[in-house]
Amino acid sequence: MTWEYRVVKRTMKAGEHAPGIPAKDDTWYAIHAHHSPFTRSEMKGSITTDAVAAQGETQDELRADLEHMLTALDKPVLRWEDF
Repeated sequence: MTWEYRVVKRTMKAGEHAPGIPAKDDTWYAIHAHHSPFTRSEMKGSITTDAVAAQGETQDELRADLEHMLTALDKPVLRWEDF
């Protein structure tokens, strides 16, 4: 199994709650880690429950992680509901 950063679109209805999520109907996009399946029979794979933040032990590592995250913008957006 491999992973990559992907943009995930999520819409929540008023009353649903998750950390950092507005309490009104809202749609937003966030970066999640997407785990690709081994085989085509597992097409959708999985995503992290929470959005991920860039990190690194040095500024260069942080820059590299941010650049890796930016590659997600060149791929199709995933829908939260599909996972």
